[in-house]
Amino acid sequence: MSNNSFDEFIEKQSSSGQEIEIDWSKKLNEWEKYLSNFYGLVEDFLKPYVESGKLKIQKSDIELQEEYIGAYTAQELLIRIGKNDILLKPIGTNLIAAKGRVDMIGPKGQVKFLLVPKESSGPKIGIRILVEGESSAPEDKPAIVTEWAWKIATPPPRISYVELEPESFQSALMEVVNG
Repeated sequence: MSNNSFDEFIEKQSSSGQEIEIDWSKKLNEWEKYLSNFYGLVEDFLKPYVESGKLKIQKSDIELQEEYIGAYTAQELLIRIGKNDILLKPIGTNLIAAKGRVDMIGPKGQVKFLLVPKESSGPKIGIRILVEGESSAPEDKPAIVTEWAWKIATPPPRISYVELEPESFQSALMEVVNG
């Protein structure tokens, strides 16, 4: 390996290390707002049942820990229907392919709610293979997301996103209670 190759290596490593600074405090504030909006949707979906006394909703604080963000307090939501407890537990915001995740956990299962680009119908995965000595293709710039929406993720292996509406939420809730 010549000195030139080493110089090129150092140059490439130095330039690839210059990344955009992430404002983690801003990211956490956004996450808290989206989480609050999610719980607002859930409360709206269930409002007639709460008002009639057929189910109860209770919020409580939990401690979450995320890489780069650190420890913070968030709320989880407990839905009590008869003897069944269903927990809406926030997982976090520092995720791959989603801006946030909340898991619905019931006695017979679990459903994942993801905060994803509004137009998205499922996760998008790209693969690029380079053979040694081949020059790399120009990087595709990721699309800038302007609108986010909460959606229900179907189980793997063929994950797709279901629009979050009263009926889809109620179906998810029945799934985690009845299996």
